[in-house]
Amino acid sequence: MDGDPVFIVRESKAQPGKRDVDHFEKFLSRVSRYLEAQVMPVMVTYSVRPKVERYAKETIKDLRLYMSFEI
Repeated sequence: MDGDPVFIVRESKAQPGKRDVDHFEKFLSRVSRYLEAQVMPVMVTYSVRPKVERYAKETIKDLRLYMSFEI
């Protein structure tokens, strides 16, 4: 990204819930300790409730959320 290396760490769930978001956030924090470059969190889903989408974007900094049919 802008000439700097980036690690893309992704999670995919058909229909994620808050527990899935929390699990992904914990995974990101553990992995980030070992990577010496920026981490870009990406979540791909088929369907997500608006409440869970808001929670995910508030919980995981710089999260990119994609619907599977958009990719």
